[in-house]
Amino acid sequence: MSVTAAQTSNPYGEPTAHFFDAGAGPNIAWYEWGNPDGPVLFLCHATGFHAQVWRQTIANLPEGYRIIAVDMCGHGHSDADGFMTNWRDPVDDIIALIEALDLHDIIGVGHSFGGMVTATATTLIPERFARLVLIDPVILPPEAYANDAMTDFPHPSKHPMAKRRYEWHSVAEMVDRFAHRHPYDKWLPEALVDYCQYGLVPNPAGEGVVLACHPHFEASIYMTSNSFRVHDDLHKINCPVKVLRAKQRTELDPARIDFSLSPTWPVLADKIPQGVDIYLPQLTHFMPMQDPHLVARLIADPDYLAEDITKHENVE
Repeated sequence: MSVTAAQTSNPYGEPTAHFFDAGAGPNIAWYEWGNPDGPVLFLCHATGFHAQVWRQTIANLPEGYRIIAVDMCGHGHSDADGFMTNWRDPVDDIIALIEALDLHDIIGVGHSFGGMVTATATTLIPERFARLVLIDPVILPPEAYANDAMTDFPHPSKHPMAKRRYEWHSVAEMVDRFAHRHPYDKWLPEALVDYCQYGLVPNPAGEGVVLACHPHFEASIYMTSNSFRVHDDLHKINCPVKVLRAKQRTELDPARIDFSLSPTWPVLADKIPQGVDIYLPQLTHFMPMQDPHLVARLIADPDYLAEDITKHENVE
């Protein structure tokens, strides 16, 4: 697979990069596409990802939006303030950015860890959000938070996620390695290129490139997975919410990670006053990279509920 595969037609073009000083927190990189006076889409990515994994979804959106995507702390070009110690910390960063930009009527879109961040931010500043699309958010069943299987490690370097390969010779090498690995092999090729191309930075120790999100920082996110839960505040979300779920996993052990399956509490949408559950068992947890056209339609059309998902041309 060529690293030029990401050069697809995108009516939004290239983003403008910005940095936000969160004060006591780390500096946050954020990117902006589109019409500065248009409806605001605010995009939060998954653990270990970065803002520009949304490029293929953005390319499939109707023109006219003001699109803002963030590199959450420790990801992409945002700073890491040590290790992640509490899942509330990135929520505070996002709220600080939203308030600094004075954003209103936000269409909040969050994937995986970013879905939890988006939902939690909405419980705290509900007046800022018009509607949400939570894509397989890491909001587990309540009983899963009593399981310390992912947190009982002496240091992030000892966690299984810390074993991710950190150094690469090139972007092309990472693309080629992941292209045949499940479930990345189900991704749109351009989305895989975006993930690798913008998720690597020059190696400060020498030749080649390294992951922008260090595996030890990523591991610290998993280790603090039971540090914060939003369940008791879901009733505060007073806007329409779509909860997109991939094929449901049947066990609760957070140490058994299968990225083809959904971590989301199956009844999550029922706990949100205007929540709608959209179950997409044909897709993996990485649905924005697997089918960005479908995800873009679910974002852009408030009334679309994907009833005809089994007929969708990009679903295997």
